[in-house]
Amino acid sequence: IISFGFPRSGTTLIWNILKDILDEYIVIKTHLTQINFKNNKKIVIYRDIRNSLVSMMRSMVLDINTNVNISLQDFIAFENIFDNYVNHLINMMMMKNNIVYIKYETFIKDHNVLYDVIEKEFNIIIEKEKRIETSNKYSIQKVKNICNNIDILHGNSFKNYDDKTHFHSNHISNNYENSDNELYKKYLSQELIEYFNIKYGGILRYFGYNA
Repeated sequence: IISFGFPRSGTTLIWNILKDILDEYIVIKTHLTQINFKNNKKIVIYRDIRNSLVSMMRSMVLDINTNVNISLQDFIAFENIFDNYVNHLINMMMMKNNIVYIKYETFIKDHNVLYDVIEKEFNIIIEKEKRIETSNKYSIQKVKNICNNIDILHGNSFKNYDDKTHFHSNHISNNYENSDNELYKKYLSQELIEYFNIKYGGILRYFGYNA
């Protein structure tokens, strides 16, 4: 099973849940598309990539734990890396077989969206108790606790991560706002938003976001 998503779109969270629920399967987490994924079952989580950018700049570029304002000039320095991930997302979109999409903005508020998909795709029943247990295990606070332990053991840097869950230090911002559907409006400059909507408007509209 392939757990795929654009960076900072909930891929690690979904990967952990899939591993716990489907423990008889091998689940691979990735942000990159490979041709040999074609025949695998693929669970793809998608998010407004403008919101992903806010989180990527905070964690992957600046390596801090608080969201910050981002200008067009800030983005241009990161644009080639960002575009590489966009290309992998497009390549995944072109693999039309054995693929199921999960919307981050819905899933992050209600894990039952994922549980229902797993039941349908794998013809199993996930009991209510198992759903509650799994969601509690990967609640925002529990994940924050994992991240805090990484800070204590290895230092506060996104490059450090937990070997078992793959959650990173600085994985979740101090001013946690990931459930905000329009997070980008708080942190991206208007110039950058306009640039983004022109360049990536097709992808945004494909997934149902305004551009």
